[in-house]
Amino acid sequence: MPMWYILIVAFVLASLPFLVKSKRVSATLSALSIAVTLAYFAFYNRLESFYVAPTVGSFGLVVNNLNLAMLATIVPVTLVTTIYSLRYMEERFHELGYGSWGTYYALYSLFALSMVYTVMSTNLLEIYLFLELGLVTSFLLILLFGYGDRKRISLMYFVWTHVGTILMLISIVLIGIESGSMDVYETATTLYNYSGLTYAGLIFLAGVVGMMIKGAMGGVNVWLPYAHGEAPTPISVLLSPNMVGLGVFAAMIYMYLFRDLTYLAPIFLAWAVLHYDLRWAERPSSDGLQEVPSLLERLPDGLHAPGGLGGVLLGP
Repeated sequence: MPMWYILIVAFVLASLPFLVKSKRVSATLSALSIAVTLAYFAFYNRLESFYVAPTVGSFGLVVNNLNLAMLATIVPVTLVTTIYSLRYMEERFHELGYGSWGTYYALYSLFALSMVYTVMSTNLLEIYLFLELGLVTSFLLILLFGYGDRKRISLMYFVWTHVGTILMLISIVLIGIESGSMDVYETATTLYNYSGLTYAGLIFLAGVVGMMIKGAMGGVNVWLPYAHGEAPTPISVLLSPNMVGLGVFAAMIYMYLFRDLTYLAPIFLAWAVLHYDLRWAERPSSDGLQEVPSLLERLPDGLHAPGGLGGVLLGP
């Protein structure tokens, strides 16, 4: 199971900086822990898993069309940021009057790997666990190395993002109880369909709304500018495109797992159009508003996309 061997090597390398103090050794170990995940691009359309327990199903790793773009973003960005951190965090440690290169790079590496394995996971509980790892490590990075009122802001970040993940966890537990499994994929390219579960609509909404909160969408984004402002720049770089993007990715997974619930699509479509409308209304030109009718004309095509409810987001 070479995909799991890579995971073990990556996490061992990511944890070693806790034991060292050297700036360059910590940075090298951090970069190596992320660099080894580049090997996953050689496992395209491959799934490796092992059985965990009844109700849970199997934990596994996969690389496919659904997560390839996320991997192609997360891995290079986090890898380059390890180098950027060398000069930046040196100045930050000087400003703080303290600092540990080993602690910083160990937390940073675990944060980076949590994002990689969140998008590669083949089980909803597995996704949740890696999301939690990312939330805890990013919280500690803001708390220890952030700016200004970092204690209050890191706590705000921690609480708000956990409201979202707890909603997701509730939906995951209900899926496991109802279906006997929390698996996402049947094969490397085929997802399960949980649309027939009892209370499928409520389970779906709990998961998606939870990920909207975690991803600072749907108006629940009060924590986002504060967290970005107080976080060290290397961490802020990862929060916006990558960490927040994981909420979108998880919501997209739910769209496919409950793809037959097309009657819920108008709720999300209305929210998207309203958001689009309001954003353009703030601009001096109203040209953008003229595009709204064309969006509405395309809605029926999205509803009948092969992905069902997921097709509303991704199309055919």
